Amino acid sequence: MIRLRPGPPATVADLHRAQQLAGLLRGELERVRAAAVAWRNGLGGLLVALVGFSLIRGRTDVTTLAAGWGALVGILLLAALAAGVAGA
Repeated sequence: MIRLRPGPPATVADLHRAQQLAGLLRGELERVRAAAVAWRNGLGGLLVALVGFSLIRGRTDVTTLAAGWGALVGILLLAALAAGVAGA
């Protein structure tokens, strides 16, 4: 049979650590929201760069490649765009 007994009394360091953890838990939602905003902005910038490259430089750069490589690059750009839209 297992008997449960009280542990040693909390030290000052234990109480200080508990206060730190409580403070971290109180601010967790704000940190998660800030991280989500940063991800959204980063993903939006990446999508703008990808679409900009595809529309502005993509045709001239892809047409200079060999036929098979040009098709592969086009498919990869389309897949990257689809992944970005899915991530957004």
